[in-house]
Amino acid sequence: MRAVRFTGEERFQFWLKILGSSLFVLIGFSALVFAGGKAGGGRYEVFDAPNSSYTYPTGINDRGEVTGYFFEADHRIRAFVRRPGGLIDVFDAVPGGTETEPVGINNRGEVGGGGFLRDSGGHITLFSVPGALPGRTFASGMNDRGSITGKFIDDVLPLEHGYVRDQRGRFAKFDIPNGSYLQVAGINARGDVGGTFDDWTESGKQRIFVRDARGTFTILDVPHGTPWVSGINNSGEIAGMYVLPSTEGGEIFGFFRDQRGTLVDLGIPNPDVTGLNNQGEVVGIFSNPEKDGKTCGFIWSPQGTTTILDYPNAAATYAYSVNDRGQVAGAFDVAGAGSQRRGFVYTEF
Repeated sequence: MRAVRFTGEERFQFWLKILGSSLFVLIGFSALVFAGGKAGGGRYEVFDAPNSSYTYPTGINDRGEVTGYFFEADHRIRAFVRRPGGLIDVFDAVPGGTETEPVGINNRGEVGGGGFLRDSGGHITLFSVPGALPGRTFASGMNDRGSITGKFIDDVLPLEHGYVRDQRGRFAKFDIPNGSYLQVAGINARGDVGGTFDDWTESGKQRIFVRDARGTFTILDVPHGTPWVSGINNSGEIAGMYVLPSTEGGEIFGFFRDQRGTLVDLGIPNPDVTGLNNQGEVVGIFSNPEKDGKTCGFIWSPQGTTTILDYPNAAATYAYSVNDRGQVAGAFDVAGAGSQRRGFVYTEF
């Protein structure tokens, strides 16, 4: 589906914030009893970006087209689009550039990233939010209309601000009233943007926000925890994680918030939630207690089923994005091959 995920930099900042607090002491030692899940019985289509030992898919659309990035031997980070038949196009946002990281691909075949939009024909439009410092326009999601959302940094407090760039190239900037440490997760077809911020009227408490296309904010909370939003879908449903205070165990919980505002626990121990589709299916990564803590992917459905992704003989398996057909774009680490990571598209039978 459309990208509904934070950039790697934003994800790192979140975990650094958590690990830098007293919460870190119990992370990884979950008291949650994992009820287990069914092993994925579908088909894996494995692929590698050209001349790469590390392929990182970031998004998949409903046609099965996958985008992401990969590392070349000279340490350049380049982008790719993989067609359902297996053909892979490689591109750089700037010719000869050293880093291009797409955040997703929509159903029109457009690929978005920090400061660029690539159309289905391969034409690239570069952009920067007016007033942003050079190279400090970041993207975290896009929708089927070609609108891109993310954050930018300038020299005006608070230094991090949100933005939406519409399909015509017009920008809407935004700040959360009395808020800072803004993290933007994604944008749906209605133009609703979801994410988190620190509320200084609540002593810096981290809270969830939803900003609609008119610029109106709705503020949400999770029980007793520090939230992270990973995605918002076309129904306004939200998926993510929250971390309990150390005084309450310090555990990480995955959640799904439905259209009625009901918060559902995913029932997966200490997950890293990475994606959400319009059917309410959630994907992510976790340390599987049934496999001695091995890293596995998962697909959670609102009907209450969990499918575990564990590529055969892999050292670790990752689920990054899910489209509305339930196909998952992910990757696995090759056992005994150091840092080799291969991409895949998983389709359930």
